Amino acid sequence: MNHNDKTTRPASQMRSILKLSILAFIPIVLGMAACTKMDDTYHDFWKNGEIFYPGSPDSIHVYSGKERIAINWILLGDPSAKKATIYWNNETDSIEVPIQRGAKNTADTMQVILDLPEGTYSFDIYTYDDHGNRSVVANAIGHSYGSTYISSLLSRLIKGASFANDTVMVLWGDPADETSVGSELLYEDTTGVSRQLFVSPFADSTVLTDFAYKPGASIAYRTLYVPDSTTIDTFYTAYHTAKVLGPRTLLPKTGWTVTASSYDQRHAERAPESAIDENISTIWVNQIVPATDFPHTITVDMGSIQQDIYGVSMYLTSRNEEPRLVDIYISDNGTDWKLMGLFTMEHKTSRQYINFQTSENLRYFRATIEQPFGNTKNVVIPEIGVFTR
Repeated sequence: MNHNDKTTRPASQMRSILKLSILAFIPIVLGMAACTKMDDTYHDFWKNGEIFYPGSPDSIHVYSGKERIAINWILLGDPSAKKATIYWNNETDSIEVPIQRGAKNTADTMQVILDLPEGTYSFDIYTYDDHGNRSVVANAIGHSYGSTYISSLLSRLIKGASFANDTVMVLWGDPADETSVGSELLYEDTTGVSRQLFVSPFADSTVLTDFAYKPGASIAYRTLYVPDSTTIDTFYTAYHTAKVLGPRTLLPKTGWTVTASSYDQRHAERAPESAIDENISTIWVNQIVPATDFPHTITVDMGSIQQDIYGVSMYLTSRNEEPRLVDIYISDNGTDWKLMGLFTMEHKTSRQYINFQTSENLRYFRATIEQPFGNTKNVVIPEIGVFTR
């Protein structure tokens, strides 16, 4: 063998080396192609430089109002945001507002108030810098109240207002609603000045010591509402009026007639007429021999319809035979009767008043005594009548 000759490799081995070289080169070519393609893809984004996003509105709060909505947010220390645009109604409506900055390195608070009809709104809020770059969107939802909401509000009930001893006492019903914050009273004082008084929603009564009373006088009142803690406006019901009732005035009994279910015929002064003779020493007593049992009734005809009757009065003298439970009926024709209620009397010597909820026009009134104070079958009434105010 000639050791000076170069080693000759078989042809098959040369083919294997070439194949490996080609396979190693392919990833390099593909990588270069991929990089070129990636550069092409992002070229449009990079050709104008890096994109900047102004700071988005932060800590957004939306407040409801009367046909308006207030939107508050915080702009953190980003000074690039110069204006904001708020879109609503699927971005068909919008408003642009400049951003006013405060001291450096502090959070700036923005507030925008939009006049909007009653309804619920979804808002998209963006900020912009001087180059037109837009922030990431911030979303909010708010509600505007209007006439539909206001028409649903109810005034707190005044059960009664009465004048006595130079003082008006106003009695209130239950609170109107949990969103009610109180009521307002309007009245004229003794110097002729109009007064406005706020009343807590939980007050049972209100006392007016400077009310200028005269027959037919009234007070005006309305109730205030704040729907929730995010509401910036107070809503009011319409004004209502309540008549201020004067002192009770008994009607004179001239021309009256009276009948009863029975009476003690043994004594003339115990006839039904004794209950309307303006004499408290004479009494009506039911029939005793033979004994009659409860209920006992007494019916009065005033001769004509009387206007603005506010209730029935009885004078009692603490006897066990006097009424404890009484049904009161009224009628304008003596045939059709209206029950005013079952009332409880007091066991003491005094003139006692059975108050109607509203004034009534009537000719007849009837007392049906259901139960006395003592263990007896008998009833005694010294005097009975009606009163106006």
